[in-house]
Amino acid sequence: MEYNYVLPTFGKDLYELAKNALSFGIDIETGGHVFQIFLSNATRLQPTGYVAQWNNDNFFDGEIHFGFSIMRSFSM
Repeated sequence: MEYNYVLPTFGKDLYELAKNALSFGIDIETGGHVFQIFLSNATRLQPTGYVAQWNNDNFFDGEIHFGFSIMRSFSM
C-alpha cells in the first residue's frame, strides 16, 4: 500500500487535494515467476508523474486503474 500526499502550493488551480495518489499492490510468487497486481488512482507509474498530479483520479469515486506485470527470474 502506498499513499502520497501532495502539499498545497500557491497555485491551487493546478492541484486538487482530492487527487493524492493512493495505490495497493500484491506480489504472487510461483516458482520462477513473480506476478504483480496493482490498483491505483494514478495513471503513471513514475513518481515524477503521479506526485505532480498529472491525470490522477479520485480513488473513492471509483476512478481506479488496474495494472499488472509478470517477471521471470533465471538462474544458472
